[in-house]
Amino acid sequence: NAKVTAIQATAAGVRVETPARNYDADQVIVTVPVSILQAGEIGFAPRLPTRMVRGLNGITFGKGFKVFLKFRERFYPDLLLTQSVASGLVDSWDNKTYYDAAFGKGSDDHVLGLFTTNGGALPRARLSRDELVADVVAELDRIYDVAPSKLLQRAEVRNWSQDHFIRGTYSMAFDDSDFDALAEIFPSLEGRVHFAGEALGGDAQSTVHGAALSARRVVDALLGH
Repeated sequence: NAKVTAIQATAAGVRVETPARNYDADQVIVTVPVSILQAGEIGFAPRLPTRMVRGLNGITFGKGFKVFLKFRERFYPDLLLTQSVASGLVDSWDNKTYYDAAFGKGSDDHVLGLFTTNGGALPRARLSRDELVADVVAELDRIYDVAPSKLLQRAEVRNWSQDHFIRGTYSMAFDDSDFDALAEIFPSLEGRVHFAGEALGGDAQSTVHGAALSARRVVDALLGH
């Protein structure tokens, strides 16, 4: 629960610096979002290799959020896509989907989820929590005659774009589209500092399980498995 400001690797070990204290270790696995590495929030010694910096700058880290709305009754389908059929068929990272968030969860609650992510500008992601909820509910009022705003009981927002330690959703476009090529530009530093995360997820790139699998590969390598 502390912001890492610097990571110093030598042949003898690794020092991780935070405002309150420093931590010494034999090995360190860095799993911060790509956005944090792109912003240079952590000072590395030795510095990140030039090829790695170029690779990081070649990744588009998407903006996005989720909204969960609990209603007194259900008025929506299992899945609702608000974009045109043509735009929905385009092979794109951009996504805007309403879905029954209670589906298959054994719950009697009526919870509608909205997942939105975009590789470019996403004006909604810049709204405050209350503004975002109001904007989404107003959109639902335009779609449904039942006036969802009058049925709303509770709202929750997860706006990762406004979280200083995340600043978005996940990696979308890559200059190095091949995983092996991308993995090569994230070398270990001094054999002590290693990198893992969704961008290095291999066939499961840009997913939660891809992030977990990339970390497992690093740990297996460190343990000699």
